[in-house]
Amino acid sequence: MIDDKYTYPGSGGVLINTFNIKDPDRLDQAMNDVASAGIGVLGGEELPDRFDFDYLAHVHQMLLGPVVSWAGQIRDVNMQASGTGIAYCRPEYIREQLQELFTQLDREGQLQGLPDPEFAHQLAEHWGTLTAIHPFRDGNTRSQTMYVEKLAASTGRRFDWPAIPVDQLREVRLMAVTARTTPLTELLQQHLTSAHADELLPYNRAAASDLSKVSPQAARARSVSAHGFSRSTSAAINDESSTRPQWQPRLAGPWEGNDRDHIRKRGK
Repeated sequence: MIDDKYTYPGSGGVLINTFNIKDPDRLDQAMNDVASAGIGVLGGEELPDRFDFDYLAHVHQMLLGPVVSWAGQIRDVNMQASGTGIAYCRPEYIREQLQELFTQLDREGQLQGLPDPEFAHQLAEHWGTLTAIHPFRDGNTRSQTMYVEKLAASTGRRFDWPAIPVDQLREVRLMAVTARTTPLTELLQQHLTSAHADELLPYNRAAASDLSKVSPQAARARSVSAHGFSRSTSAAINDESSTRPQWQPRLAGPWEGNDRDHIRKRGK
């Protein structure tokens, strides 16, 4: 793996971190532990009035803030999905693309009041775009999954995360990056359920972090603070398979290689 400004020189992509951990496996463990604690804190928070980038950055800060100094901040290096050749948005276009995405979400009323099929379709469109933008250097999967879960909760819904295979979710999200959103739409709709208000507070009990990757002590603490999130659900949040991504150094535009120019420009 190639290093960048966010990694220790010569480490093969190990992120510079507050614990000064230079072993990638130990760092992954620490990040999962910290994210699990952050999920518990987020679980006790009220739903936001608006699901914009400020809220996504807040989620990212809560999940990674104790580990890295740049949590909640937009990256300024090029990245691509590891092992796929799919390039993420170039850093100089990230703010512009985020503005377009969240402006469109506002136009759509934050996805409130939609029937399930339309909700799943619109959510898949937005999640595909957000995945392609990939605003942070690391922790995008964690923060986006929590963001999606909270957005669903605001509409009176939740996802049956334990029933969603992590590998399948990653695959269909990457397909959505290339404008093929139907598989993600179908997966989301298949596992979408309604929920009463008491089931959504302080947080959807079906939401998650990867307890299979968390130390026993952290897992026990998390199971109390996060009100019993399930082991299999959590893989959707703590599976960061692109922590040490490959470089894509020569990109001509924001969506080079992703066919994003074939996606309709939202709001236009």
